[in-house]
Amino acid sequence: RLETTIDIWWFAASFAGDGGMLLLIPQVLRWHQVWSRCKVRVFVVNDTNDVADTTMAETIDAYLKDVRISAEMMTVPLVSTSGGALKPSEI
Repeated sequence: RLETTIDIWWFAASFAGDGGMLLLIPQVLRWHQVWSRCKVRVFVVNDTNDVADTTMAETIDAYLKDVRISAEMMTVPLVSTSGGALKPSEI
């Protein structure tokens, strides 16, 4: 059995209340004995570069609860605060 995380990367610009297929995949994986202990993390890439965008975070958090998905959600800016491309170490 695996005891790791399944990471989902979701671009906020594409959030229109429909991430069903994207979120369904880890749920289906977790039905299998091997993946059943894995946790799900949803990284929401925020194109407004406002990590504290509470409206977006609340909307997505409510959506996850509505579809009964237990996941940790984090917002990630599209670009770094220095204006360049985001480095993996900044995530």
